[in-house]
Amino acid sequence: MLKNLLDEINYLKKSSIQIKTKNRHFQIYFVLRLVLGDNLGINTILEFNKSFSAKYFFYFCKAHK
Repeated sequence: MLKNLLDEINYLKKSSIQIKTKNRHFQIYFVLRLVLGDNLGINTILEFNKSFSAKYFFYFCKAHK
């Protein structure tokens, strides 16, 4: 299921949608800027290590436990 979602997000990033109004024509591109979730969910989605015995508190933090 996540692969389909990521494929769709990548498709919208590379191509675009077109919106036509009376006076203008817009072409809109999409970019995924933020993914929120718990540690296991985020690690699974982003294909990070799913073990909680890491040396650091978070994947973006460099402070040792």
